[in-house]
Amino acid sequence: MEFGRRLRDLRKQKGMTLETLATKIGSSKGYLSGIENEKVNPPTEKFVRKLARIFGQDEVGFLKLAYLDKIPRSLQPEFSRMAGAEASPAPAPRQRAGESSGVVSSAIPLLNSVTLGYPGRIASSGFPEALANDRIAIPGVHPTHTFAVTVCGNALVSEEGASFKEGDIALVSRSGKVEDGDFVFAVYTEKGQRQGQVRQVMLQDGETVALQATNRSYPIIFVKRADLDGLFKVIGKIEIFTSVVPAAVR
Repeated sequence: MEFGRRLRDLRKQKGMTLETLATKIGSSKGYLSGIENEKVNPPTEKFVRKLARIFGQDEVGFLKLAYLDKIPRSLQPEFSRMAGAEASPAPAPRQRAGESSGVVSSAIPLLNSVTLGYPGRIASSGFPEALANDRIAIPGVHPTHTFAVTVCGNALVSEEGASFKEGDIALVSRSGKVEDGDFVFAVYTEKGQRQGQVRQVMLQDGETVALQATNRSYPIIFVKRADLDGLFKVIGKIEIFTSVVPAAVR
């Protein structure tokens, strides 16, 4: 049951217990546990829409995921492909005559928000799994190789050198070579929990890498290479001066 697994992942990413979510949505812990563990039928449309709003998900996409489980199993792969085709982004526009050579204005995925936290899984596409359905237009950046993440927390706030505060948007390359001292978006497993973080990487000798905060009040995170699911180079940022979402995001 894809919907149950997705609901459980979103709940855990927000640090919610079943009891907390049940109180928020006006239901019971047992019913929500039944959804997550495939013990009950998918909930009503109204219930799914309420869950989507709580977790900042697209309501239509969340409904498709929920109701896919009501379709006979033999037909589910076909309907899943159809839903995936509808959700796929449109191809990048071709460069028009008169545009500067090599400059393409494309919308890249913005994978998260401050309230949702960082993605903690790698999708089959090779990108970190999106927690939001937003995109942001950046001239000269191609969506095949680049994505964006909203910075969560102030671990990278520094008075010296590069600084990222909560709400800033980090532009991340899937193909850029990561070198010692680079800022990165890392996806890794820690104590059985999948995590995502924007940090400065120190490539240790041997089996460990260090993910360092420039704000010295935050601890260094040491990750075994075997537990590192993805390490992506940060290639730029968009600085947000207020809490208002930028107009380029849609």
